[in-house]
Formats: sequence, structure tokens, C-alpha cells
Amino acid sequence: MKRYVIAVGLSVAVLSSVATADNIANCEVVLMEPVLENDEPTGAEIASFRPADDFMSSIYDEDEAHLDNVDGYPIRAVLCQRQNVIPTARDFPVIATGLPFSLSNNFDSPDSALLTVYFKDGVFQHKYLGRELGERDAAALSDVMEVFNLQEHKLGQ
Repeated sequence: MKRYVIAVGLSVAVLSSVATADNIANCEVVLMEPVLENDEPTGAEIASFRPADDFMSSIYDEDEAHLDNVDGYPIRAVLCQRQNVIPTARDFPVIATGLPFSLSNNFDSPDSALLTVYFKDGVFQHKYLGRELGERDAAALSDVMEVFNLQEHKLGQ
């Protein structure tokens, strides 16, 4: 019996760490960098993408502040590639930064699902592009958006 309890406990620990890893792995931050001509800004900007490891660490550590720039450029959005594009409650600290948060199965494929959560008009909203969500995923998305909007945060103050 003890072996069974230990095995179940280890299974739960492994599965929850895998779920957490899926939430923060394969993420990038989006920066807007100036386009230069002869080392002078042209007034145009171009998106660049950097690993989000340090940003994500700053979100989930004990400090209240989070990383808001990389190499001197403000972070404009967070992109994470996942099997399931429905955000989870674990994503709330990222969303509560006010940065647009996008999830996709594959950002390089035009046929992949894309879900972006953002804060606008005093509430968290989302935009979904892709094949129609099944009943279960549509309900899960509706539920998690309701939960996000019930959470305390410092946006819009």
C-alpha cells in the first residue's frame, strides 16, 4: 500500500511540474527595435523576438516587480507555443502585467490556432483565430476568462 501511495504522489508531482513547464516553456517576448540606416534611426521599427526565460522568472519569483525591458527595449507582448491554446489560471501573473499574451500551437503556421488575451476597457478580453473551438475548449476558455476578470490586479488604476 505504501508503494502505491508513493507512486501516486510522484505521478502527481511529475504531472504538475510538466503542466507548469508547459505554461512557461517555449515562450518569447516581443520587442520593437528601431530600424537603423548608417547607425541612425529611420523612424521605423521592427519586431524582434527574444527568449522569455528571464521575463517569466521575474513574473513567478517573489518580487512584486517584473522585467519590463530587454536590452533597453520595452517588452510589448509575450508569445508562448503550446499544444493547447486555452490559457490556464497559472497564466494570470503574465496576463496581469497588461502585456498582450498570445498562445499558439505553431506561430510559423497560418493554419495553427492563435489566442491572444489582453486588457482593454477595464476587462480582460481575448481574440481567437483558428478552427472553431470544440464545446469543451469553448467552455474552458469562457470559464478561464471569467476567472481572470474576477482576479485582483493593478491594471486600469
